[in-house]
Amino acid sequence: MQERNIGRVNVHAHGPSAWLNAFMNRQEGFVVPTTLADANTVIHTVHHSQQTGRQGLDHSLEAFHGLVDSIKSSESINRLVVITDFGGFDGERFVEQSWTSARGASLRSEQGMSSLIVEVLAKSLANAGKEVVCVRCDTKAHPELMKAIEWSVQAPAETLKLMHKPEIPDLDGWVAVCLDTKGVHLGDVGQAVWNTHTGN
Repeated sequence: MQERNIGRVNVHAHGPSAWLNAFMNRQEGFVVPTTLADANTVIHTVHHSQQTGRQGLDHSLEAFHGLVDSIKSSESINRLVVITDFGGFDGERFVEQSWTSARGASLRSEQGMSSLIVEVLAKSLANAGKEVVCVRCDTKAHPELMKAIEWSVQAPAETLKLMHKPEIPDLDGWVAVCLDTKGVHLGDVGQAVWNTHTGN
């Protein structure tokens, strides 16, 4: 796989991500800076509050709002990778059918709203010229997750642009990848396309 031509990738993990930091520290070419200001790439792991209702929603999104503002104003941070789930798309509306981004949202409680808002805010960064990759995964134990994170951090900007398709919501200026062990959320990056761009 061709890597980004920026020397070492300074990756800042945002959110409760001890497992992610442990992974990044094992990757050759990854540097985990102590502050956001020293990063050129940020990985945000969506965290759902144990609180319910509006209070839980506010708690889950407060930190991400601040992160988005920091990335927008940063000259050094050029890429955001969001690790999230299918909470915005696995409501009862699509129980009997597989899902692609053209079918829109189907929320599962406050957690689903939280996941969806994070994606909307991430997409706003793409609209502002930042590189954004969203990895949706139903479990952190998914066998493809770590490979997807590594690719999302290292893939050249040109590769991400080649995957953009304005007519597809999940590929309109950003790249969203679905890793679903149940095979319900198919996403719009087919396996052949994924294999081509990741070198598998």
